[in-house]
Amino acid sequence: MAGITFPQDVQNRLELEALISRLSERPTRDIVALLKLKKILPISFGLDPPPESTKPSITTTAIAAARLPGHYSPGLFRQFFVRCDRALQKSKTLSSGTFGNDNPITAAFVALAYARFSRKAERPYRFAIDRLLDWISHPGTATPLRGYPAMLAVEAFSTLDGTLPLSVRRRANRAQARLFDVSQTQSMQQVAYYHSGHSAYFDPGELAYLILLGCRTQALFWTSPIVTEAVQILFKCQSEDSLWHSSHPFWYAAGRGTFLASSQIMCALVRILRRRLDLFRMQEKRVIQYVKWLHENIAFAEEGPFEAKGWAAEAGFSRDRIEFYVTVENIRVLHRIRTIIREINREDLLHRSGLTVNWKPMSWQKLLPTDLSLPAGNQIKVQLDSLFIRPAKDNKRLDRSALVLYGPPGTSKTSIAEALADALKTTGKVADALKTTGKPWPFITITPGDFIAGGEAMAEINAANIFRILGELPKVVILFDEIDQLLRDRNQDQHAGGGALQFMTTSMLTKFQNLRQHKINVFVLTTNKFEGLDSAIRRAGRFDRHMPVMPPDAPSRVAILTFLLKKFDADRHTQFSKHISKRDLSVVANQTCLFTFPELQGLVSDVLSFLPSNATKRQIKEKLLLVAKGYSRATSFGSYSDRKGAEREMAILISMISQAEFQKLSDGDRKDFVELVKKVSDTEFRNLIPTWASSRAV
Repeated sequence: MAGITFPQDVQNRLELEALISRLSERPTRDIVALLKLKKILPISFGLDPPPESTKPSITTTAIAAARLPGHYSPGLFRQFFVRCDRALQKSKTLSSGTFGNDNPITAAFVALAYARFSRKAERPYRFAIDRLLDWISHPGTATPLRGYPAMLAVEAFSTLDGTLPLSVRRRANRAQARLFDVSQTQSMQQVAYYHSGHSAYFDPGELAYLILLGCRTQALFWTSPIVTEAVQILFKCQSEDSLWHSSHPFWYAAGRGTFLASSQIMCALVRILRRRLDLFRMQEKRVIQYVKWLHENIAFAEEGPFEAKGWAAEAGFSRDRIEFYVTVENIRVLHRIRTIIREINREDLLHRSGLTVNWKPMSWQKLLPTDLSLPAGNQIKVQLDSLFIRPAKDNKRLDRSALVLYGPPGTSKTSIAEALADALKTTGKVADALKTTGKPWPFITITPGDFIAGGEAMAEINAANIFRILGELPKVVILFDEIDQLLRDRNQDQHAGGGALQFMTTSMLTKFQNLRQHKINVFVLTTNKFEGLDSAIRRAGRFDRHMPVMPPDAPSRVAILTFLLKKFDADRHTQFSKHISKRDLSVVANQTCLFTFPELQGLVSDVLSFLPSNATKRQIKEKLLLVAKGYSRATSFGSYSDRKGAEREMAILISMISQAEFQKLSDGDRKDFVELVKKVSDTEFRNLIPTWASSRAV
């Protein structure tokens, strides 16, 4: 039997992810520190920067406010917001020494910064949007519609909402329609220029942003052949030093042109690769090559007492100077690569590690309640919704991640775990916009066989591999199905059999605790004998919730029988459900005490399959009652007779039985029931025993 293994390429990507985290952490921290110190960032910082690049720059600070990954207080950029407002009051313009007055690059970043910090009602945001619309309507020969500024404009337009006048929103729609045509036409032209060898017209940065623009405006599909072709071209243009050398300025101002840096080109590329993981796999080595270049060429700049790490632009490259716009873009690139790595690793671990994965778990809607006699707040589905599902959807994170389901065999513990995976559906912006339900979380089943693959001596190694994999898998539901032997109570006799597995409890508890602390997935432990598990699992704290799952009570059996009859009719084109009333089904429910869902399903199928389609309700009812009497149940009151420590479960079972059901029990079942009542009467759970049942035990 093949065991569960950790793929080597996943390990390699994890090492790359660790490098990415180290690379991005210090520059991010230094930018935040400098913002607190200087309030407005300059373009450059460090040794011998160009004089004009040392002045406080609205554009550079806007880039940081709009792009810097992480969560920041608006107070960090308070001086930037003040400066923008004063600029408009004083000169009615947003100027830039690099790009000129009222240029679309500065305007787009200002709009994005204001939108990020929920300041769209303020004048600079509206001014910036207005300038972008003016530029797209009348670009001019010196300021044509190039890919990079056009893409920034589309990003800014995506922040528009109903607070702006209708006329502005209509202008934005017309502007995006124009950019739709531009991206479609010019992206094709760039590909043609590349293949025809017209280097005077082809530019890798322009191609990258035109393709991204086309996908954002839906002029192109992310899966279009032109997108695939463009990505391949762009990586072919990556030079031996891992960089791209743009040959055409994307903007002219003050008699000079501004070229795209490699960080900006790579930023466009990884945004495409984020949607095309297949292309990332094809070009993974090239991406890693760029990350290694960042690692080897990180700059260390000093200015007075302050030190900072980051990256310089390729023009006049220096390891003693950093450009903040390049550094911010590289930080974004690293964060996006890390996101892609995590997605690809998740795919590979789910498909290639040997895990048993169900991609289409049972629907939450199809999970029938089995405890209708309980108050609504105590029912299993309601508890799962309030404790696990609703917090995950409202807060976009898991508050709880560990659950124990225990109870007799056949009580749908596995189905409950499956339905939970369906209820925790993953949604995104597209799914939310289309009001689709999203994808269920993958449902992973771990059994004792996974731990003993290769023999019991391999159990500890297999366990380490399994939990290592699960610790890297976000948004999955994991079922540990009846692995009691690996979690036996350490206080019980250790010589009672069980081989090497009986000594794994301590290490397994540690592994469960580590998995729970991650809070990236939900794991469910199911067992038929809760009292046999180690006390560390049974007490509160190790798992977020312990839920007993008992056979359906009488009201639930009526609901289940109704559902099964209707399903049989739908499958077989019969009308049995119309011939029998709810009152008749209540009689059958009282006769089927302790029947689980599979047993009720078997009963209905066995009876209806051999009845004529014109059977009367009396015939249906009598046949169901007759067959039920001879049915073999998985659960009985007698099965609890020798289960020391299961008194709570016994009490719950007793509380579910009505007096009417008790009257229909066989003499043997009544006797066993009374014995259970006597056992529970001497415990702390005696308050769960109904009064009528207590009187029977006296």
